Amino acid sequence: MKLEGLSLQQAPPISVPFRFFIAAPLFGIFSALLVVGLGEESLVSRWTPGTLAITHGLLLGFLTSIMFGAQMQMLPVLAGAVVKNPKQLSWIIQLAWIAGVLLLQFAFMRGEAWAFQLAAVLLAGAVLVFAGSSGAALYRATSNIASVPGMKFALIALLVTIIWGVVLGLGHSGQLTLQRPIGTNLHLMWGLLGWVGLLIISVAYQVVPLFQITDAYPKKMTRFFTPAVFTLLVLRMLAVLIQSQIEANGQALTYVLVFIDLLLSAGLIAFSLITLQLQKRRLRKVKDSHQKFWKVACFGLLTSILCWWVARWSGDPSYTELGLFLSVTLFIACFVIPVVTGMLYKIVAFLIWFHLQGMNTERMMAGQPAIKVPHMKAVISEKRIKSQLMLLYLAILVTPFVVIWPALSSIPAGVVWMGYFSMMLYNLCYAYLEYRQYAAGKAA
Repeated sequence: MKLEGLSLQQAPPISVPFRFFIAAPLFGIFSALLVVGLGEESLVSRWTPGTLAITHGLLLGFLTSIMFGAQMQMLPVLAGAVVKNPKQLSWIIQLAWIAGVLLLQFAFMRGEAWAFQLAAVLLAGAVLVFAGSSGAALYRATSNIASVPGMKFALIALLVTIIWGVVLGLGHSGQLTLQRPIGTNLHLMWGLLGWVGLLIISVAYQVVPLFQITDAYPKKMTRFFTPAVFTLLVLRMLAVLIQSQIEANGQALTYVLVFIDLLLSAGLIAFSLITLQLQKRRLRKVKDSHQKFWKVACFGLLTSILCWWVARWSGDPSYTELGLFLSVTLFIACFVIPVVTGMLYKIVAFLIWFHLQGMNTERMMAGQPAIKVPHMKAVISEKRIKSQLMLLYLAILVTPFVVIWPALSSIPAGVVWMGYFSMMLYNLCYAYLEYRQYAAGKAA
């Protein structure tokens, strides 16, 4: 494992990221329960209350919780950007975030105006606290690694996402005109490609070479890719907004949007292919199940892009709507969830090893006996990782059918995903309890 360039001494307490990590699969389980409970009504359309509750549970409750925890941990380590008062901030952010996500899901299911309003306040407040503390830390960052600019762009994208989310929430509550479908599409674009996509790509610049022992990403890519994607997202938003207001320029702007989408697709395809190539040429040839999560994610990203373009040019409005919904579903289930799972397990193993090593250093300096420090691969065993991977394969296999034939496949898919998130919860809790036991003084 390559540790060059890491500011290990600045890491926050291990409880800070773990409270986000352990909460995340609980939202995944709840979202899977909604799929089972709603049955064929769960993902029948992108506009149904069930679909909106499920997708926000996954994107906000599961994915963003992990990203909050990972970024609060990795900012000091990767970027030398110290977040002040991490314990207090993490509690404030998490409590507001959990309450906000649950209220938003309730609001979608019941259509209660007050729930949309309160959810908007809680979620926006949590994002502002997180973005303010993380942004200040990034401004003070002492490292010049390639991940830092991408993290900054991802943070701005998160703010844009939450702004559109608040506008849409107030639209659902009746206080503003509901901006559908334009506002929804822009909210989705900034959330998936901006916040989630840019953060994954930025962190990949460090964690892929670090944990998978590969060569570094090309310097030109790490320097220009995330600024280029962010710029394209801004241009796309402006083109969409102008097109919605000026009918005379609608056709010309349609061509502009197609060109921007081609550039975005080409960039994401390049990222996937370069990552696969780096893995193929990795310096350490020992088989690693964590690497397979990344392979699944890269192929999942390529598949979702292909599905997107096939849907765009299908010519039949009903097939276009179905295909676009399927492409977004594949992006989440086949790209985002696998890559986040792979990163999460590696980060968790590294954190436990690192914090225990730090305790040993302090004990030795105090003249106390050392405690036992497990090998990183022993924190979450290879057997458990393989079981998680098998469940992922099964979940990915059934997921497309939930969109295409929801009446037949919603319940089986919900059960499989429930198993996937339950296993993740078990592995994370097991790892944290093991850490507590080692920290309590297992002798070396």
